[in-house]
Amino acid sequence: MKIDPREAAFLRCSYTDPNGRVFRWQGGLYRAVRGPLVAQRYRQLLESGAATRLEAAGLVETRITDLSLDGYDLVLKHREMPFVSYDFEWCADMLREAALVTCDLNLELAAHGLVTQDAHSKNILFDGGRAVFVDFGSIVPLESNAPWGSYDEFRRWFLYPLQLMAAGHGRVARALLLCNRHVAVRKEDLFSLRPAPSHAAQIRAVKDRIANGARKIVPQALHPAARKALRALRRLRFSVEEASLPMPAQIQRLRRAIEAIPLAHPKTTWSGYYDGRFPAFSPSDDWTPKHRSVWEVLTRTRPKTVLDIGSNRGWHAQLAARLGSQVVTFDTDETCAAQLYHDAREARLPLLPLLMDIGNPTPGWGICNNMCPPATERFRCDMVFALALIHHLVFKQAFDFAQVVEGLSVFSNRRLLLEFVSADDKWARDWWSEKYAWYTRENLIACLRKSFSDVQVLPSHPEPRILLLCTK
Repeated sequence: MKIDPREAAFLRCSYTDPNGRVFRWQGGLYRAVRGPLVAQRYRQLLESGAATRLEAAGLVETRITDLSLDGYDLVLKHREMPFVSYDFEWCADMLREAALVTCDLNLELAAHGLVTQDAHSKNILFDGGRAVFVDFGSIVPLESNAPWGSYDEFRRWFLYPLQLMAAGHGRVARALLLCNRHVAVRKEDLFSLRPAPSHAAQIRAVKDRIANGARKIVPQALHPAARKALRALRRLRFSVEEASLPMPAQIQRLRRAIEAIPLAHPKTTWSGYYDGRFPAFSPSDDWTPKHRSVWEVLTRTRPKTVLDIGSNRGWHAQLAARLGSQVVTFDTDETCAAQLYHDAREARLPLLPLLMDIGNPTPGWGICNNMCPPATERFRCDMVFALALIHHLVFKQAFDFAQVVEGLSVFSNRRLLLEFVSADDKWARDWWSEKYAWYTRENLIACLRKSFSDVQVLPSHPEPRILLLCTK
């Protein structure tokens, strides 16, 4: 069947791949492959029976179609991921999983004489807790016994950021991944921030003594030439060492290095919020009115997608996932996000936990935001949860009701479940002052009615908290 080019909606971010472009058509996600040799290579790979092993190693599920599109030699169909997220929105555990999948996929590809020409984290998306390599067009032939051309790229996008995170510089690593998006984290960035190993000072002291002795032997006029020669020898030694390894050996060494990085999860203000009292996920006598209200809303409305903002450990998010929704969560606490990631991964839930501040969501970038659409486009959901959140936004981030409602409404396709925490609540009373006299239930509901056609009041916990189910 021939596709009408006017019906093929090419993705704005799919314009740098010389082998083709990704587009949507009739509700499906497709890749138009350019070039007869490239098309033949992909056809042989997918028809060889290798697809099952490659998908198990992390490659996006891909099938050959009988469709055609003018200007292209093959049309493939991909399984579309529920949400598009980026490395600077992941906890360190997710970045490590993405790195391991990149290694495992390339080792499997090498068995078929192939390799990925790119090894950056933008090629990875998450399907719940599972990292998936989605850049099928990056697969190219592997030269026999050749080193991996993406060896340095892998280190800049995976190894060095993870080492910074392990050293307590997670925010810096994510800032570099976000702002330095063509280079990511350089080796000099790593050395300038990460504490040196304990034995490094001793090694430097020995080298200094050798250098001081050499200065006494080598004439002063030859010192610049000697330093230049030594630097060239060091570069040559490391280059020869790395170049002497074939690609599989390089990747295996990188994989061991990634696995060896110690990722700590320090206790934070909110990470122990549910310690010892995580509720069951089926109706129970232990449930509070808030648990029952959320369960009743989910079972009655059956949202296809849910965004839980300020999710903490994510009980409500996990409940929504267990009831059949595709769920994405925002939180600023990395330990909570990591705990939720491991919970979702272990239970195989369709749940994606991200690090994001609703007061400062990820902006778009690139020409007309083509390289990376903003969070407000990528995470629009049928239902938005904003539970135990509004008092933080008002008292800690200085937003008023109009700003809060606008910021939440933009993510909601249909409904918003917002919890109002009154000024006399134990978690808010110390923050309140006369300047917040406008912070009332009545003013909030009046503001919500400007963006939502219907606002229902539901019980929450502890009293006098309430839940407001808002429908557009």
